[in-house]
Amino acid sequence: MDLSYKNIKVCSWAKKQKNEYTASSDIIVPDTKPDIYRILCVNASANLEEQYIRKDKIIYSGTVNYTVLYVGENDKNIIYTIEHTAPFNHQADLTKSPADAMCITKCIVASTDYNVKNSRKISAMANIYFDTDTIKHEDISFLESIEGEDCVPCKTENISADAPISLKEVEFTVSDTISVPLTEGSEICDFNIRIDSLDAKTVNNKAILKGNLPAKIFYSSGEELSTYETEFSFTEIIDLDMATVDSTLHSYFNVANVSYNLNETEEETTIDADITVKGYIRVFEKLECSYVCDAYSPDYSYSVSKNSFPIETYRNLGDASITVKESLSVSENGGGVSRVHYMNVYPSCKKTVCDNSSLKISGIASVCVIYSDSEDVLNSVKKDIPFETELPCSCDYETSVFDVSVSAQNYNYVLSSSEIQTRTVLKISAAQMSYVSQNLVSDFAEDKASPIDKSSQASITVCYPSGNETLWEYAQKYNTTVSEIAAVNGIDQDAPLTSSKPIVIPKRRI
Repeated sequence: MDLSYKNIKVCSWAKKQKNEYTASSDIIVPDTKPDIYRILCVNASANLEEQYIRKDKIIYSGTVNYTVLYVGENDKNIIYTIEHTAPFNHQADLTKSPADAMCITKCIVASTDYNVKNSRKISAMANIYFDTDTIKHEDISFLESIEGEDCVPCKTENISADAPISLKEVEFTVSDTISVPLTEGSEICDFNIRIDSLDAKTVNNKAILKGNLPAKIFYSSGEELSTYETEFSFTEIIDLDMATVDSTLHSYFNVANVSYNLNETEEETTIDADITVKGYIRVFEKLECSYVCDAYSPDYSYSVSKNSFPIETYRNLGDASITVKESLSVSENGGGVSRVHYMNVYPSCKKTVCDNSSLKISGIASVCVIYSDSEDVLNSVKKDIPFETELPCSCDYETSVFDVSVSAQNYNYVLSSSEIQTRTVLKISAAQMSYVSQNLVSDFAEDKASPIDKSSQASITVCYPSGNETLWEYAQKYNTTVSEIAAVNGIDQDAPLTSSKPIVIPKRRI
């Protein structure tokens, strides 16, 4: 009897953890800046530097990079900028988690708020959204087949799954120098970078990432405010153990930090930009094989070891593009609208609900617009706009974990006398990780020195099926084989049993 084993890696524990945290920081106006007359907006980005599990809690730490745009006391049509970086620390409950579980987290700023304490000090708040997958990988071994002339009856089934082979956190920097149409003395108010597209594929032990980072540069030149749009392209090669061209790859990346220097010469103005991109890559190997789910010996004492393991299946649910429209009223601010200078959008997914045919996704797009009123005084208006969409999916598995990403692809506006009509195009991507438990036989042994005592068993036993039994169950119960029962009764081995027809079970002898 030859036992054939197979070794694979499985995701033996997985849990989706979503939580929010409000990071607060007091920001002091530098001595070189005027007093605050009106805050226009507070932008923020989160840079997650560390995450780990300790005693059923997830601990997060990192920094929040704030950009405050405000109007001064004396010049109410000039924007002033304050940049500030502050640390954050947050912990969330995670019950019954394995000590050696791993975390992969999306960390984004979903919205911002502020309180003006006095003309030289504000309290800025960043609502940070954590979307964490906590997983544990485990190497397992199971019986793939039992063969040989003296092999025992065994039942096999097929596995079609995605076995995880690699998980890697990735960080890289995109550096470039761009020429911008800024005049001498111009000041950058906001340097907004997002990930527009990212194409990821695997080759032998490598992942090749190609993408674009669109940039919107909001700047002032005296009393003139303008926006310049450009794009940073990148190609990054990441080392990945065991990855092949046939591997399935799932990745997530976001812009964690942006730093830049403005260089002015007589010939041109350039910006040296360093963009830090962070994320993770999960690589799966397509698994197609059979496994032994049950085995027994009809003639001798035996031992069988069985274990239940979750087998993972990865599915890319695709993308959805939706347009979110909303009118922002400025009537409460007074003065109407003469010109819009700046618009920014923070999109975030808040809830996912799955039924048998679709994944329903809902969230918030936090929109902020800076404009000049009819008296050329700078003002701003902000609104949280809900959105909903759905993607087709199937939930016929025991458990599923959904990974959803939302990004603002484009946004613009139309003016009227008392409101600003905004239009935002959101790109929503989703993937589904499903887990179904498989009962695998990990080992089998037969003791031929200990034959089964069949002395009390009748030569022929007649059974009357109720309709739920199988030939396999009768063969195990009466220490015989499916083929012998089928041959005596003149039926097919896979034929269903009916209550209207009894079956005859002969006594098997060694």
